[in-house]
Amino acid sequence: DHGEGHSPSFSSRPIPARRRSTPRVAYREVPERAVRAAASIERSFGSGTLSGAVELELAPAPDAPGVEVEFAEPDGPAAEFRPALAACLVALAAVGPACGHPLSHARVVVRGRRRDGGVDSEAGLLQAVGSAWHELLQTLEVRLEEPLMAFEVLSPAEYARGVIGDLESRGAELSEVQS
Repeated sequence: DHGEGHSPSFSSRPIPARRRSTPRVAYREVPERAVRAAASIERSFGSGTLSGAVELELAPAPDAPGVEVEFAEPDGPAAEFRPALAACLVALAAVGPACGHPLSHARVVVRGRRRDGGVDSEAGLLQAVGSAWHELLQTLEVRLEEPLMAFEVLSPAEYARGVIGDLESRGAELSEVQS
């Protein structure tokens, strides 16, 4: 008790950034149907040539939590270029076409398109992937998926019914209720 005429004192010291919490909730963009796009790059500079040709197919994959990248066999890009191409596509999928939220539940299949006997370069393939991705996003239809979170709620028994009702009214799926 502070007695009459005394008010409690509170510290107005700012909370350090590491202790502040902000919601880490992200919406996802989910493709509605499969789309395809292709691109090729052929640039000469000095004594070198930058070349690459790819075809991308992005399709819904309800079983994939994020974006899976696959390379078509036997007509996919050379094995030594695949890690860089996969990393590039995962990075591109982090920004969806509708609202800028990451793509989710999607599978990207990469095929090589070069039929003229030319030799692809990693930089050329990366530029071709970027161009094909840009074209692909022009026709991609997505739906916005609300975030899903898993968490545990502890409540005194006398409030449990109200807490459960509130969670269910918000669309929560309860997996286990203990008393």
